[in-house]
Amino acid sequence: MPRLVKGGKYVFGWSLVSSDGSLRIPREALAEYGYVSGDKLVLMPGSRTSRGFSVSSLAKLRASPFFESLASSQLMGADESVAVDISGRAFCWVRLESGVIKVRPETLRLYGVSVGDRVLGVHGSRLGIGFPVTGPIVEEAKNHKIEFFRV
Repeated sequence: MPRLVKGGKYVFGWSLVSSDGSLRIPREALAEYGYVSGDKLVLMPGSRTSRGFSVSSLAKLRASPFFESLASSQLMGADESVAVDISGRAFCWVRLESGVIKVRPETLRLYGVSVGDRVLGVHGSRLGIGFPVTGPIVEEAKNHKIEFFRV
């Protein structure tokens, strides 16, 4: 897993958002965060600067103070990949299958992501992997040879 600049974040690689909204989570990220096929993963909005989203498992979120607001929302009762508004921000859940998640294109747009975009898998917090679309780390990554993942 390369680090783009000294003291900067580690990146796992680029993932291409396919025409049906599917994208591959890099193998190293699956191992790092303990994600396995069949897991329900929660997508949370990225920053306003980088757009995109973060992906975390319910198991990791249970240990965070943030879980109570998720649990009290209607998120897990919603259909897969359908956004639920929590405090003015879009959240959804998806199921991981063979390292791939599938997010409805209309839900992706809420995260500033479109079909055909490249998103950068970034080592985020202890809770999950980030997938920014723009911003300084994405611009820096364009100057490096980084693995590219397709569905």
